Amino acid sequence: MEAALAVRWYGRQFTEKMMRTAEQRLSSFCDRICNDIKRDMAKPKSGKQGKQTTASAPGESPARQTSHLVRSIVHKRSGKLREKLGTNLKYGLGLELGTRPHTIKAKGKTLAWKGDDGETVFARSVKHPGIKARPWLRPALSRAKADFQQLWKDK
Repeated sequence: MEAALAVRWYGRQFTEKMMRTAEQRLSSFCDRICNDIKRDMAKPKSGKQGKQTTASAPGESPARQTSHLVRSIVHKRSGKLREKLGTNLKYGLGLELGTRPHTIKAKGKTLAWKGDDGETVFARSVKHPGIKARPWLRPALSRAKADFQQLWKDK
């Protein structure tokens, strides 16, 4: 007597479910990194004291002054199991890595800013001395490295 054996293969459904789960976990992981960066920027700084804020010292994450950088830190899916995390603001890279001395030229006729005496100063260009790095992304990624292994364990 012959026995009938029916085998069902759910390989495609299994693979699709695993990819969805992996993408959700990766997105959640990136959310945690973004939130960690924002918390780190909100911590008190030990740099130069200004009238309203304290600047960050070299090596610390940037101080929040306008919150533009904080609001711009996002992540988005960029392919299968790929996420891009960072900012679209040009000065974000300068803060992360530091800058060399450079000249800032006016886009219009002149640059204008308040001097130390409170008077408005005008110039067509200024020589900026550059800044030392105030990393915000690399430290967060380093802190998250250990958690990455946990991302793939069964829940």
